[in-house]
Amino acid sequence: MLFSEESIIALIGKLESQDEAVDAFEIKCQKQKGASHGYVDTCLFKGDGEKGWIVEEDYYGNLEAHLSMIQMGWLDFFYKDISKNPVTVYGSVNEEGEVGDNVRLEVKIKVPERDRHQPMMFLRNIFTTLSKYSKYILNCEISSVDYAISSIKFEMLFSTREMMKTIRKTAPNMRTVTQWLVIYDEILQEIDDKYSLTYNVRLLEGKMDFNRMRKKVTLKFVEGIAKGNQRKARG
Repeated sequence: MLFSEESIIALIGKLESQDEAVDAFEIKCQKQKGASHGYVDTCLFKGDGEKGWIVEEDYYGNLEAHLSMIQMGWLDFFYKDISKNPVTVYGSVNEEGEVGDNVRLEVKIKVPERDRHQPMMFLRNIFTTLSKYSKYILNCEISSVDYAISSIKFEMLFSTREMMKTIRKTAPNMRTVTQWLVIYDEILQEIDDKYSLTYNVRLLEGKMDFNRMRKKVTLKFVEGIAKGNQRKARG
């Protein structure tokens, strides 16, 4: 199990033994290359706190309980649900050790090399999963390099209680998937003749807003001629 109960107990024990207290944290879950067994799931905890911060007596016990609720309540399931793409969770902690109910999360998905020039089936599959969480998504960033899509990043904001209900009851929303694919098809057409391009698309009530996007573009010139590639079929 990712970020196991044993890991949380060890983490809290180390913080308490060193008299360390954090008021903010990141939990990053991802697959990394292991020493001898291929890729393994890893979890990185980063804490941030003011030196000498005075906390309540129950701080460490409460923090342990709240981190356990994140792990058992939704994080382990969510990580598996999105095919173990990298997930970073951002949270705040008060002086009593209670994690704030509102949590920010980022999911970064690297598009496999084999799908970069014909990505629509790959996008349909990942969008189908993420559509279950569409009401929590604030924006989506699509990046390309060398005239092909390379990665997608989703930023989400939700309460832990809502997320726990969503994970257990919500099914994919195929109308949302279709709407997202329409927007991405427009973006993919522009990617074809840009050396690199990053689009940030805002979402409103689960829908991508094509009129509220920001983009960064890089053009590559070879001997004074803008280099492009032929538009490729996308399937």
